[in-house]
Amino acid sequence: MLWDYLHEQGFVYSDLHLTVGEPPGFRDRAGNIHVCRDAPLVTDEDVAALVSDGTHANDWLKSTEGNTDFAAVVRDIRYRVNVCWHDGHRVGVVMRRINDTIPPLEGLGLPEDVLKLLNRSSGIIQITGATGSGKSTTMAAMLARLCDEPLRIVTIEDPIEYTLPRDKAAIVTQREVHHDTPNFSVAIRAAMRQDPDVLMIGEVRDAETAEAALQAADTGHLVLTTAHTRSAARTVERLMNLFPAERHSTILGQFADSFLGVVSQVLVGSADGQSKVLAYEIMTPDGGVAANIRKGRIEQLNNDIDQGGQFGMVKLNKTLARLVREGRITKDAAMGASYEPQTLKREC
Repeated sequence: MLWDYLHEQGFVYSDLHLTVGEPPGFRDRAGNIHVCRDAPLVTDEDVAALVSDGTHANDWLKSTEGNTDFAAVVRDIRYRVNVCWHDGHRVGVVMRRINDTIPPLEGLGLPEDVLKLLNRSSGIIQITGATGSGKSTTMAAMLARLCDEPLRIVTIEDPIEYTLPRDKAAIVTQREVHHDTPNFSVAIRAAMRQDPDVLMIGEVRDAETAEAALQAADTGHLVLTTAHTRSAARTVERLMNLFPAERHSTILGQFADSFLGVVSQVLVGSADGQSKVLAYEIMTPDGGVAANIRKGRIEQLNNDIDQGGQFGMVKLNKTLARLVREGRITKDAAMGASYEPQTLKREC
């Protein structure tokens, strides 16, 4: 069986890649891809063991429109799983390994200013970055910190990844989209009747969810959410573009009034090739940021962040340049992670 082989080999990996009829592959914790050519080929039964005991994977996928996400536990290891059809209805699986324990927020490599964001009782904190940038881990670490306080915390996730502690001061409810609730927006509306102090929304994907999140922040709740954007300015632009043009001014005004901070992350391979290093960009509403968002001057935000060091703001390039100087990442790796590589050349 595939799972016996993977267990016996003792691979250290962050993601497993499985396609029925092919050997398994994995991504190691430094970000490198490996194909296990000597392993048994992945079978439909291997996939069926994940999705439902005794269920043929192809039959099961017909009821999920050809792809779905969920959490699974295999050999006492928890995974975030995506199953889909590809290449003419071949079944493929990507499984991201989730740590059993939530790392302490202080150990992630984020600055003290990020910790201070959690001291506020209302507003929006956004953790952004591409897939695999550590957003879920940062979010879980923030929520675990909040669990130490006598708060009511409701999370809406797709799927639930980290299980928050239940032996702390907070009362916690974690809801999974497609399992506990049909979608994010329905769950957010319901959460407003569940006495929350803190609301975590796994991802803002559409206008309805975005509007519900803004309304939750406006009515005195601390809202934490994520987005798949590479920079703080792009995060604002993407939020705006979820709505028709005639609503841009209203939405930007709401966001300017409610947001506490945007933390954009990227994980960069370490100089020794053994791990990944967190690089980040931070934007707060201080200085000219809130005013420029309200006026729709998104092109000014990068300059505002660059000039906002006294408020705890920092551009991604400055973080990358510092990591290069410290010898923690290479210049080439930094250039690959930057969204402004030509500017970074002058800073490294």
